[in-house]
Amino acid sequence: MLHTLLALLLLGATLLLLATPGCGRNSAGEGASAIKPGLVTLKRVEKIEKAMASEDPWVSRRALLEALPLVAAQPRVTRSILHGLRSARLDKDLHMLSVLVLGNARGQSAEEVIREYAVASPDERSLILLALGRIGGEAAGAAPFLRKRLVDPQIVVGERAAIMIVLARMGQVSPQDMDEIAQGFAQKDFLDAAIETMFLVGPNDWLRGHVESALTGAWGASDDEESRLCMMATLSLLKGTNDKDAILTARQYFELQCKKFQVEGPTHARGGGGVIASGLLLAAQDPERRHDALRAVFATHYGTWLSRDLFWLPEVCISMARDVGFAKEVVSLVSDPDPHVATEAAYFLQLIGPPARAATPELLRLVGAANAAESQEMKDLRLAAAQALGMVAMPAEVPTIRELSLKLGLPPNLKRALDDSVRVIELGV
Repeated sequence: MLHTLLALLLLGATLLLLATPGCGRNSAGEGASAIKPGLVTLKRVEKIEKAMASEDPWVSRRALLEALPLVAAQPRVTRSILHGLRSARLDKDLHMLSVLVLGNARGQSAEEVIREYAVASPDERSLILLALGRIGGEAAGAAPFLRKRLVDPQIVVGERAAIMIVLARMGQVSPQDMDEIAQGFAQKDFLDAAIETMFLVGPNDWLRGHVESALTGAWGASDDEESRLCMMATLSLLKGTNDKDAILTARQYFELQCKKFQVEGPTHARGGGGVIASGLLLAAQDPERRHDALRAVFATHYGTWLSRDLFWLPEVCISMARDVGFAKEVVSLVSDPDPHVATEAAYFLQLIGPPARAATPELLRLVGAANAAESQEMKDLRLAAAQALGMVAMPAEVPTIRELSLKLGLPPNLKRALDDSVRVIELGV
């Protein structure tokens, strides 16, 4: 049913295009690192390049997040990320993070992505196509290569749909192309690939008029409140709409999912999928409700966060990486009186990375207060805090983390987590 769409995409069902976080966007903005792109030294670029090639996925993840503000002005960093996508060593969980970071490429960096698509193998092409879609109009130079691919008799329906969506995202479509997209929505394979691509390369402000009508028609009638709200929320997400109506819809959909969870309980092995999907969407769109939404997400999620849970909603990842307010709300929830909420928030910090560095003092406090007689919930929270330090703390905090790891009586698993965090910071920053 339609109202399961957001949750299914969020929880990683049907990996049509190898994907997954979140984090590029359509205009350059405040970066993830404390170091501004203009002050980057060759030594730092070389260190990030080496870290991105690490066999340790956490070191690679930290380096990719550090590379986010560099990609727009550093073609060399862009080339390194593209090389990583071709590497069999790169953890698949980092593929979509790489794509979203590449989506920040501009100028010469965007040209590097275009050139890579032109020579890519079939396995690599789908990922680079998504990066081109994230870049948008500045990647319009790739249009001839995409058009050439469209006339290949071996092209499958799903790839054709993805290319058409990316061309639309670039502003490189004719009225006839728009008609083809609208008509393609009537085919399931085309529709599935088109929706997934739109989620991954949005916002899709070209989605309007008869094309939008064809999409909603392909979804079928929304004859109940849940389906109606899901359709409206999904359209807002696909189009990147964030006006009052979109926020109101997101609020209503989230509230409905919370009420449903209270009646039905968990709908997925890791918790309430509907609450998680609608809550993250609301947190990205509505600063006024962000705290409540994130708290509900953490309260209904069970188990560690996987990057693929989030990169099906790239705009949420962008909010995580770009919006300081988003990171602050997550940081505040690390101190929540409910240990489960606090633990989930601490794990979530690992996906946000450096923008959440304000959490470092609280994370250090949590680890330092460990004692053998406490509950398992508190032990889990302290372990999550120790692991999060590797993704959010800066090099200046390494001596403090090292000192903490030598604390007499510290549980062995916390000591290992702190030592691992030191390694990630030293190698990945």
